[in-house]
Amino acid sequence: DSISDTIKILFLGLILPFLYYFVYLLLIGVVMRSLFYFGTFIPISLVMFTLTSAVSIITYRKTGNITTGTIINAVILTFLIVTMSTPQSGFEFLTGFF
Repeated sequence: DSISDTIKILFLGLILPFLYYFVYLLLIGVVMRSLFYFGTFIPISLVMFTLTSAVSIITYRKTGNITTGTIINAVILTFLIVTMSTPQSGFEFLTGFF
C-alpha cells in the first residue's frame, strides 16, 4: 500500500501493454509502408495506458473488484479511439493495403 508499490504497479501496467502496442503498430506501419498510425497513436497510447493503469489500481484498492476498473477503462479506450479515428474511414484504411 505504499507509494513506491503503487508506482511499480503503475509502471508495469504501462510498459507491458505499451510494448505490445508499439510492436503491433510498427508491424502495421511496415506492412502498409506508412507510419501514420504509429506516429499518431504512440503519444496517445502513453497517456492512455498510464490512465487506464491508474484507474485500475485506484478502483481495485477502493472496491476490491476488477469489474469496475474494466468498465471504466473500456469507456476511456473507446473515447480515445473514436476521437483519433475521425480523420480516416474504415474503407480508406483497407485501401491502404493495396
